[in-house]
Amino acid sequence: MNDDGTFSKIIINIKKTGRKDLIQLLLKTNASKINQMKSSIQALTILLTLLVSCTGRAQMVKSVDEIDKLDSNKSYFIGKSIKHLLSEIKPEIKMAKFVPKGSASNRSTITFFFIQVDKFKQYEKTHKQPPSYIRVTIKEEEFEFNWNGLEWTPEMARKYGSYIVHGIRVFKGEK
Repeated sequence: MNDDGTFSKIIINIKKTGRKDLIQLLLKTNASKINQMKSSIQALTILLTLLVSCTGRAQMVKSVDEIDKLDSNKSYFIGKSIKHLLSEIKPEIKMAKFVPKGSASNRSTITFFFIQVDKFKQYEKTHKQPPSYIRVTIKEEEFEFNWNGLEWTPEMARKYGSYIVHGIRVFKGEK
């Protein structure tokens, strides 16, 4: 019945040896096939694990209108790096303000805006409230502060990405 002639070998061996040897022969014949199946299953499991881990998951905040999701999930980010926090935000961070400990709070803060520095200044003139932002309190205290805001760059993301999030405050501004 099998292509490899296993069935015919078993019938020949039954005639020669008897039932006890038949069971041993079946076990030997199937053992190699079982080992091949185990290897295939292990390889498939590893492949699926890699595939799932590489695809990642969707970002939490897909637009500025959704930044309040950060506020409701702030415990998820506390104790993790700023890099981790920013990886969950799809809208581009364009500006940051750095405020040292003692100025307005007992912790240093970095405030992230989704608007460029020049547009921010125009926005302040025409609106009563600031634009949408995310204010992150951090455990680290040493950084160059800037009250007016700086353009957020990839270099800044590398420099401050390892800072640890202590708290998050979200503000949704006018459109």
